[in-house]
Amino acid sequence: MPIESAVQVLALNSALSAKPKLELMAGATSSDYRDARDSFKKHDILQGMQPKFEAAIAEAKYHRYITWINDYPQIRHFDFNAHAFPVETGLFQFGGSAQFYEDHQPYGQITVSNGADFRALHVTDDTTARTMEALADKGHGLRLKIYAFAQGTDDSGTPTVQAAITKVQVLGASDQVLFEQKAGGAQ
Repeated sequence: MPIESAVQVLALNSALSAKPKLELMAGATSSDYRDARDSFKKHDILQGMQPKFEAAIAEAKYHRYITWINDYPQIRHFDFNAHAFPVETGLFQFGGSAQFYEDHQPYGQITVSNGADFRALHVTDDTTARTMEALADKGHGLRLKIYAFAQGTDDSGTPTVQAAITKVQVLGASDQVLFEQKAGGAQ
């Protein structure tokens, strides 16, 4: 299931936990809901949206394999000593997360248990490594498509989906796949 919005993260969080996040989903979706001060008006807006949210939660229960795009993965220049491209995105650091915003407000996040496995992209094919290096050097954005399995939740702060990455793909111009690395370092 492609994750493109905070509402999808909240639906997945709700599907994996015993606490549906209907009010947060309404806040992430509707400016009328966010701006309403009248409790009855907020309640009415939520009631109108609730069937759509419940359907999204029900669908998320059966789609725990997720993907999302990291537009700014901070892929550094090729390190010849390590034979890899270092990746400095916060997601792969201890305690790192991918934040999902609606109207400039964080509503949900995904944390990963195995981000350290992807701090270096071990590109063994010389042509692929040269292509990635040339794109990075010219300032063309390399992006990461992250594939993961949603394992659980953490609701101690911002609603969080905890996941394990199964693979990442480096995307070039027009989203063509330049390189793929699976969990455990396999290409």
